[in-house]
Amino acid sequence: MGTKKNDEHSVTYIGETFSLHQSDGELYVDFEKEGKPHTLIFDITNLFRDLPHWISLIKKGNDDQQNWTNEQIKKEANGMV
Repeated sequence: MGTKKNDEHSVTYIGETFSLHQSDGELYVDFEKEGKPHTLIFDITNLFRDLPHWISLIKKGNDDQQNWTNEQIKKEANGMV
């Protein structure tokens, strides 16, 4: 997770990717940070082992977002009546 320095770590938010490809057992995720291209590289074997957990986290996060959005829509719709 980023470069560690004095018990702190760097965090990079990846809001959008512009390329995904694989080669030689690695998955390449290309994204932009501060206007400059960057690449995140995963070992496919380890990524595959972690895939069920990734899917679970993504599904939970998406469910939470959908529930929040639905609640906001209901509040706004009730206010229109």
